[in-house]
Amino acid sequence: MLEVVRNLLKKGISVEYHIYGDGPEFGKLKDLIDSYNLSKNIFLKGSVNYSQIKTIMISFDLFIGSGTSIVEASSLGIPSIVGIESTKEPLTYGFFSDVCMYDYNIDGLDLVKCSVEELILKYLKMDYKERYNLSKLHSESIKPFLMSTTVENFESLNGNCVHQKKLNLLNYIEHETDKLYHGVVAKFTRKHPLDVKYNLQ
Repeated sequence: MLEVVRNLLKKGISVEYHIYGDGPEFGKLKDLIDSYNLSKNIFLKGSVNYSQIKTIMISFDLFIGSGTSIVEASSLGIPSIVGIESTKEPLTYGFFSDVCMYDYNIDGLDLVKCSVEELILKYLKMDYKERYNLSKLHSESIKPFLMSTTVENFESLNGNCVHQKKLNLLNYIEHETDKLYHGVVAKFTRKHPLDVKYNLQ
């Protein structure tokens, strides 16, 4: 992400990148930021109390990350760029609202990756209505993660295990078919939902 921030600054875009959390690489990351001369644009904030998370998140235009944090940011309508785990390159599968049905943060999916920098630039070119729609899509994308959805799913079991096994099999087949379809589309046409929506290629 340091390269992304540096490239955006070179293009005349005023950008701040705030990193929250702590870990063994904190000091090393601080040194790297200093070596890139980006200490005025990249801020290491360390750990914060969970009660502050929402207040912090709504103060930003974009979120980049994964796990429960990206679900929380999306629930607040913040356009969220998926951070792919265990990858050194600043690449993403896109906005969470476009790929939330997948194991969205795992490297090696049959989805076309795109540059985080290019996705940020596309976002910056969006007008108010496009940004509003993207925000709304993010708010809606978290429905499968809600507790109320989980409760509904449990209540729908209704004690009928045989019926549920059939449903699970149908859901599994539908999920695998969907993954296969998008995998084929990605491999043979190099198209991804993002390519069409945001004209990335």
